[in-house]
Amino acid sequence: MLKQNVCILNTGNPTYFHPGTGSLSAIDLSLCHPSLYLDLSWSVHDDLCGSDHYPVLITTTHSYNHDALPSWKLDKADWCTFSEACSEELTIANIEDISIDSFTEKLIAIAENTIPKSKPHKRTVNTVWCNSECKEAIRHRRKAQKRAEISPTAENMEQFRVQRAKCRKTVRTSR
Repeated sequence: MLKQNVCILNTGNPTYFHPGTGSLSAIDLSLCHPSLYLDLSWSVHDDLCGSDHYPVLITTTHSYNHDALPSWKLDKADWCTFSEACSEELTIANIEDISIDSFTEKLIAIAENTIPKSKPHKRTVNTVWCNSECKEAIRHRRKAQKRAEISPTAENMEQFRVQRAKCRKTVRTSR
């Protein structure tokens, strides 16, 4: 890690639940560049969510709302007008004496006039399929998981596997 200049975000919390024995281990690694290390927070979700690995949650300490940024609609662009404007505005004579920042500003101005942008909006997750039957199956799976973690007896482990399979089937059918 030192040779490659990377930092490890893990805190030592377990990320894997062995479905056969009920043992917990920390086998997943989360690495980042040192410049990001202090800006990130690492944690493990408390539910397996139907897997044998706990989801790892990496969050930033800075608030950044990337959902609200508009994006370029490249399929709706007027490429002929864009090319003509670039040919007129960005000639060698025009750009020899300007900086990269000025060039970038001109190029973005041309793009804004010829390429439409999407309206900023929040992304939403469609969970219409998650009905009361799914919620009940998830509740039973979580209960069996906690019981297996606290007391990993053969009976508790088998009950967890059964509940996990039932939950997967219920959710898959509902979706």
